Amino acid sequence: MKQIKNILYLIGVVAALAVLLVISTAIVLLGMEAVTGGLGVVLKEDLLYGAGGCLGTAVTGAIAAAYVKKKGYTGCVEVREPFRIKTCAYYGALTYSICSVLFFAITTFLFAHVFSMVCEPQAMMEKTRMDILIMDILFPVLIAPVFEELLFRVGLYSLLRRRFQEKSSILLCTVIFAAMHGYSLQGFCMCLTGGLVFLLIYIHTGNIWYSIAAHMICNLDANIMNALEDRGVTFLGILVQYEVNGFNMVHPLFIIIAVIFCGACIMKRKTKIEK
Repeated sequence: MKQIKNILYLIGVVAALAVLLVISTAIVLLGMEAVTGGLGVVLKEDLLYGAGGCLGTAVTGAIAAAYVKKKGYTGCVEVREPFRIKTCAYYGALTYSICSVLFFAITTFLFAHVFSMVCEPQAMMEKTRMDILIMDILFPVLIAPVFEELLFRVGLYSLLRRRFQEKSSILLCTVIFAAMHGYSLQGFCMCLTGGLVFLLIYIHTGNIWYSIAAHMICNLDANIMNALEDRGVTFLGILVQYEVNGFNMVHPLFIIIAVIFCGACIMKRKTKIEK
């Protein structure tokens, strides 16, 4: 009976957040269309829906975080570290390194070489300066990380911890975060890896700003890498970001640096524990 109640609770929480997200996004889209129509401005469809989805997530994330905080559900995460810019940069670099090693060096290698899976490359979209400013910088780097962390790490995780153990809540929260992005298989694995690290940072520090900083740095890095790839930038004769059977791969040197950085962090932590 308890397991059935837990499953129903999980379905209810996910459904409630999904409905709130849909309603928020619909309201934002209607508002944007009304405002732009009144001003005589016509937005491209991808820009309109991209901005609407991001702002809808922002509304949903703000409501979810405010709700769990008001109910006192955030007590499942203990605040351990005060806010420091240097620490934000450290967690951002660590997250990028872990994601690079686990996602690009292992996952994509398995997709492209071991399982011989083929991912169809997406058609390149012509971008104006406004597209780059809004869709590559404003929303994915400055807005989405803040409110996705509030929605999934603060809101969803706190709600899950009311009924599930820590490990189960971490797993469920991470899978739901990756699934709700609606990306391809590679995109799902990328969100799964990043979402897990973001959540572990939040649990470890108790400070949501650290996971927000890590999320921002990862999104910024992804946009920079994509921009360099679009321009055919090479390093040591290899594209900075390239494809194998349609899957995105990162320059081997970046993977080596990421492995070294992760190893240094592990050794540092081991030394602290031994002391």
